[in-house]
Amino acid sequence: MSLNEEIEIARQQIVKDGYDMSIGELMNLYKDNELIINLEFQRYFRWE
Repeated sequence: MSLNEEIEIARQQIVKDGYDMSIGELMNLYKDNELIINLEFQRYFRWE
């Protein structure tokens, strides 16, 4: 298999990771500026 074929296959794969945390932990991350919520970055379509 050529490098270009390997790249094309890898481009089509979705890699995801999960992490369980409580709402309290999430809020603390936000309060400590460790979690930055930027709606313009996260979503193309959004309410004004």
